[in-house]
Amino acid sequence: MRLILENNWKTLALKLGGKLHLYVADNDRFGLAGPVRSLQQAMTSMKANVDINIFPKGGHDLWSDDLRRTIHKQVDSIIVANHPGAAQITVPR
Repeated sequence: MRLILENNWKTLALKLGGKLHLYVADNDRFGLAGPVRSLQQAMTSMKANVDINIFPKGGHDLWSDDLRRTIHKQVDSIIVANHPGAAQITVPR
């Protein structure tokens, strides 16, 4: 994924900029933290608009109510920014 994004970011930036959100724990049992860290470094060096979060713990089961609420708030703010009428809709969380 990193190589594809690195080699094609000029083309993909308009389509994916601000839309990539990755969450991984540093102690992920499948070793995902290393590749995600490499992706983060590459995207940072290209000043790409991506959201990559590497948490100090959580394992592969990183998902929690706090993370869910954080993601929902981020998604909600994007929806409202692009569709102002959506602010009037309330969805139970």
